[in-house]
Amino acid sequence: PRRHAAALAAALAARGCAVEVRVGMRHAPPFIGDMVREMAAAGIRRAVGVALAPHYSRLSVGAYVETAEQARPRELTLTYITSWGDHPGFLAVVAARLRAAVQRFAAMPPVVFTAHSLPERIRTWDDPYPEEVGRSAAGAARLAGLPRWTVAYQSAGRTPEPWLGPDLVSTLEELRAQGEREVLVCPIGFVADHLEVLYDIDVEAQAVAARLGLRLARTAMPNDAPDFIAALADLVAPHLGARVP
Repeated sequence: PRRHAAALAAALAARGCAVEVRVGMRHAPPFIGDMVREMAAAGIRRAVGVALAPHYSRLSVGAYVETAEQARPRELTLTYITSWGDHPGFLAVVAARLRAAVQRFAAMPPVVFTAHSLPERIRTWDDPYPEEVGRSAAGAARLAGLPRWTVAYQSAGRTPEPWLGPDLVSTLEELRAQGEREVLVCPIGFVADHLEVLYDIDVEAQAVAARLGLRLARTAMPNDAPDFIAALADLVAPHLGARVP
């Protein structure tokens, strides 16, 4: 996130909008609430919050907004960007990585788009998360010209309640049962290399694939690559009065 922040600040400055870009996190320091209070104490009176998660759910992005609002003093105005999984710039970033990844295969493999699973109960709230993930995957698949793709969920919590599925493991098993020997995973619900990517896919899912006799590869993550930072700048710029190319 700190590299994202520094790169985004530079990209916005290049568009004539010199602003601070700060980092706040929910489960590790610097915490969202602390950062909001620090901004207010520093005399900042207006800010834009964007979650580095493309798809909205009340349990994820909604919780980040709630945390910020609980800490926000009256004199600070916060505007939130809470859903951007269908932003053209983001879809172009994902499609570019898909096109690069399929070059490693002799033939076009089936693609599994993954996002973080959430408790199944969100469906009773008309939560937009599953629909947003599906729409995002469809947009990226269309841009990349994918003939075969599906959506699966990963990294479910270890609680008794049911979580969104199908999960990645059962999807890999199904693909192998259908005779597939290769598969490409695209973690469209994530934007950086972290635990859910480096371990849940690169270690756990790879072990499952090896057991099944299935070759598994995944797309590169956006991280702080220039095309992704440009997409973030396009997303944020209108809220700051900066230009969008």
